[in-house]
Amino acid sequence: MEVVRRQHIFTDQTISAYEHLHDAKQLAELGYQCCIFDNRGVGESSQPTKPLYTPFATPPLYLGARA
Repeated sequence: MEVVRRQHIFTDQTISAYEHLHDAKQLAELGYQCCIFDNRGVGESSQPTKPLYTPFATPPLYLGARA
């Protein structure tokens, strides 16, 4: 049984993260967990803080939580 899953995080400060949904679906089909953050207006050194959408993620991810 595969326990460790690959993970890809999209962050975007310039365009709507919704434009990445097609790419997120393709990554999900390859076995990635996909998280999309609306990171516009947040400093580059900051962690993403505003969860925008979590497509096709299993199990559900708790976005915006500090590790």
